[in-house]
Amino acid sequence: MSRQSSFRTVLGLLFISSLTISLWLGDLPATTWQLQVGNPATAQSPDASQLVQQGVEHYQLGDFTSAIEYWQTALTTYQQTNNRRNQTIVLENLARAYQQIGQIDQAINYWEKVITNYQQLGDLQQVGRMLTELAQAYSKLGQNQKAIALLCGTINYDNHQDNPCVPESALQLARTHKDQLGVAAALGSLGDAYRLRGKYDLGINYLKESLTIAEDIDHLAYQSSALNSLGNAYSSKAQLSYRRANSAEKIEYTKKASALAEKAKNNDSEALKYFQKSLDLAITQNDQSGQMRARLNQIPLYYRIDKNSASVTQWQKEWQKAYSLLETLPDSQDKVYAAIELANLLQPIAPAHETSPWMRCYQPKLEPQAIALLTQAVKIGQRINDHRSQSFALGELGHIYECRDQYTKALELSQQARLAAEQNLLAKDSLYLWEWQTARIFKEQGKVTEAIGAYENAIATLETIRSDILTASRDVQFDFLDTVNPIYRQLVELRLEGDQTFLKSASPDVRTQNINIVLKTIDGLKLAELQDY
Repeated sequence: MSRQSSFRTVLGLLFISSLTISLWLGDLPATTWQLQVGNPATAQSPDASQLVQQGVEHYQLGDFTSAIEYWQTALTTYQQTNNRRNQTIVLENLARAYQQIGQIDQAINYWEKVITNYQQLGDLQQVGRMLTELAQAYSKLGQNQKAIALLCGTINYDNHQDNPCVPESALQLARTHKDQLGVAAALGSLGDAYRLRGKYDLGINYLKESLTIAEDIDHLAYQSSALNSLGNAYSSKAQLSYRRANSAEKIEYTKKASALAEKAKNNDSEALKYFQKSLDLAITQNDQSGQMRARLNQIPLYYRIDKNSASVTQWQKEWQKAYSLLETLPDSQDKVYAAIELANLLQPIAPAHETSPWMRCYQPKLEPQAIALLTQAVKIGQRINDHRSQSFALGELGHIYECRDQYTKALELSQQARLAAEQNLLAKDSLYLWEWQTARIFKEQGKVTEAIGAYENAIATLETIRSDILTASRDVQFDFLDTVNPIYRQLVELRLEGDQTFLKSASPDVRTQNINIVLKTIDGLKLAELQDY
């Protein structure tokens, strides 16, 4: 039974998981930037100040939904009293809270209002910082080109850092106002954005510059973020080399394949060093979220670098430590994704250079723990009203039952995953996966007509998101092809081989129509391959 793309890969198709990208301002621990309460209460708004304080307290406890309710009420009061400064502070807090529960579109809406208010207040240093926050939100949506435009204004195509940024960009505003914290944040976000576009060396240069500034100003949280992002950049370089090694091996370029594989391992080793440094700093700051992020990033590398028993043991130890951290995290989108990722990492991931390494099922002995983690993820997603993370958790659960050949349960969960994805227009990247999963289940049940319909729905969804994927991470596009290719091919096979009795008895016009549909599907696959090239 084929397994769908792993959560780590799938997440990146349009939206990059907040556990695998480094965020520089809004999602750093609450101890490194402070949720703001605003100016002392005035005669007109004593209750508003108290509401903001109550929101801060709930946020710090991880109760983001309650925090939002308090702040929304306070915002209304400040709007009625025309207190723009305090309105802006509350809008900032709301943007951060919506990011925590995965509602990035809402967060973007609030960041834009914050930026407008700071412009009107003449606080250009804060405008620069908030532009970085907004850029990070767009990066979460896979819109890295938009993020780069906000951070610098121009896209760097030649791998040199000396290209000037436009005056109104986040980085240039920070430099103009000698805001070293803002510079470090903008450089880090810029490095991540270039990494996600596949320009790894340029991304690494920006990230190293950010790390140097964070060290100069002794900002441990920014150092941890920069180190984690550098680990991600070297890990991405490793995966690219693994894939090239695999391609060279297929055409019997043995020497070249060996050199590329060695290069990949060296990059993985470098990534592991950065992740460990990031983890050490996160432990120093008692930052559980940062610890979780670093550990989840480390785990696959132990197995990729060396599959001997010592590495497997280390992988298992790191998994257990990450699992223990899970309960310390507040309910958030990050926690949902961490639970799903832990389920995926229950057994070693196949080497990155193998074709479709994620096409697998859990070992039976691991299924109960995977189900428990995914069920927990679903419940958290429901509590924070995050449809997208619910969609992934439900879909992964459905796949376990697909692997078990329990198709009724698998179909029920797959349909729930589809419904969750349809609740949010920003979850289209997961929708096609559950349509594909539904198609596979119908096929196994012998329901050819229903299977064909589900395959066609999956492809139709892919057509609507293809342009977004092409502007997202190059890492994602590699995996996109591995994930998408089987959908087209399985549909072609089903149409050609599925219901032979029907086709033999069908009229020539019907058979011709079926062949034309098959040819159109093959053309669609060729187009996807060309666009991914």
